[in-house]
Amino acid sequence: MKKGVDNASALGEELGRVLGAAATASALQHTSVIEIKDLDECVTKEEITTALDALLGVPVSKRDPVKSLRKAYAGTHVAVVALPDDLAATALKLGHIRVG
Repeated sequence: MKKGVDNASALGEELGRVLGAAATASALQHTSVIEIKDLDECVTKEEITTALDALLGVPVSKRDPVKSLRKAYAGTHVAVVALPDDLAATALKLGHIRVG
């Protein structure tokens, strides 16, 4: 497999099928961590994930992107989200996300 080839997930699935229960295989990706600030105090991780799915047009929910959700000032929350580099760049270009 050549460096930079986008079929790493397909290779991981094929290896998992061939190896069965003897071992597991997974494809590694470079990820970026971003913070989403000024969230309502009632927001949940699932709502943030659903909003990211809709915003990016790619199902990120199977990766469990929301790593933490913590309290911030004035009754708001901050979410720490880990996304693959390309999706994180897209999210940053869009600038805002509407949750809920």
